[in-house]
Amino acid sequence: MINPIAMKRKIFLVGTALCLSFFGQAQNDADALRYAMLQFGSTARATGAGGAFGAVGGDFGAVSINPAGLGVYRGSEFQFSPGFSFTGASTDYYNGLVNDSRANAHIGSMSLVFTDLNDRYRYGSGMRRASTSFAIGVNRLANFSSGREFNGFNSNNSLLDSYTEFLNSGSGTPPADAFNADPFGAGLAYDAFLLNPIPGDTSRYFSVVPDGNVTQNRRLTSRGSVSEMVIAMAANFGHKFYIGGSVGIPFLKYVEDAVYSESDTEGNIPGFSSFSQRNLLETRGTGLNAKLGIIVRPVEALRLGASVHSPTRYRLRDEFSSEINSDIETNTYQVFSPFGFFDYTLRSPWRAVASATVLVKEYGFLSFDYEYLDYGFSAFDFSRGGFGFEAVEAEINTQIDGKYTNAHNLRGGVEAVSGAMRFRAGYSYLGTPFAEGRATADADLSRHSFHGGLGYRGESFFVDLSYVHSLSTFGEAPYQLADISEPIPFARTEQTVGTAVLSMGVRF
Repeated sequence: MINPIAMKRKIFLVGTALCLSFFGQAQNDADALRYAMLQFGSTARATGAGGAFGAVGGDFGAVSINPAGLGVYRGSEFQFSPGFSFTGASTDYYNGLVNDSRANAHIGSMSLVFTDLNDRYRYGSGMRRASTSFAIGVNRLANFSSGREFNGFNSNNSLLDSYTEFLNSGSGTPPADAFNADPFGAGLAYDAFLLNPIPGDTSRYFSVVPDGNVTQNRRLTSRGSVSEMVIAMAANFGHKFYIGGSVGIPFLKYVEDAVYSESDTEGNIPGFSSFSQRNLLETRGTGLNAKLGIIVRPVEALRLGASVHSPTRYRLRDEFSSEINSDIETNTYQVFSPFGFFDYTLRSPWRAVASATVLVKEYGFLSFDYEYLDYGFSAFDFSRGGFGFEAVEAEINTQIDGKYTNAHNLRGGVEAVSGAMRFRAGYSYLGTPFAEGRATADADLSRHSFHGGLGYRGESFFVDLSYVHSLSTFGEAPYQLADISEPIPFARTEQTVGTAVLSMGVRF
């Protein structure tokens, strides 16, 4: 089990970081944010038209937005949507720019839809039931595959300063307790002879890097996703009113490998050459949520939709470990942490979606979605981890509530019809999750995405292809210091994500 003292130190280190945590062994506000930032529209048809399918329906990618869209189906269908993503990152740290990239293949969506047509009223007669549809399938809602690196010379401080602050806090830490006080950070640094007791004061420590002047480097790679199994049902009444509901079971996996290092590249620090710390984290779990939606068609050419998504309640487990390798000129050391694990529960935000679609008969449609959510509603529950975590849980949840706020997400798309061919384009905007003043400049995690695609619709077979190009900027601090006079290092990353999806399906 994780040491609660070490967890408290972890909260301090990352509590005011601007984005994804640098060291991920313990749960923090950045984890809650990561699993709440979803991108809907996993089939090629939906992604090609901006993901704005809340009132369009008739596509399994729309079911995760508004399950009432399932009622638009006129027949049964099976579809399969493999995808490919490329992530590029350019990170600026102390005026040093480093580029990195990652690529991965995935399954964007797979589904089976059964539609029961009411033969008596299938063409519409008042508000009689025209059809009922049932669907089961999987939609991919988040992709965690990425890589980034920073490298720069810091003339002010070191990660070891934060470890020194921790061991020196309060009445200090006896050497016999140094490792157990934080076996994933400061304790490792002490055993690797990067921290040493002050002569004459065995409960306080000094760092072998007293004043910074080191080259700092960090390489992080991550992979994983949130893929949601959806079980949904919807009914169509007179092709004027559609209502549907779904139960979602998201499967979450996040794997992170972070290597941070400092080195005396100028050769001016006696008794120190370099050190590196590697942190491994794997998070797995499942969740449960429900969605309810309606679509109304007041006139032939207009559909209006609304849906509400309950919070997802995740049951998660973190497994993590660390190691430090040090070179202090006279010797080298390699120190390993114990294997850590922690079971906990995470609640994601509510979501509400409003949609409108203008249908131009035989020519296509124009569609818009507006989505509202409050990222500050996310909250951890550490009761599954045992006793003694109540104060830690309360502190992290307070950070989430103060650091994040409501967000406004917009999606717009168009589909043009030419015979059996379909041509699509769209734009989506994912609003910043940060409360005012909590992000630095434009490094606010808002995301602009440009969508495009085309498709072929035969009588019993269809194929669609889409591409989405997304741009976002975010920042992160590799560590925090209690000494407010010390400047905090900051890495700014511009990230580009390109995602291609190919959907193939048959109607029956």
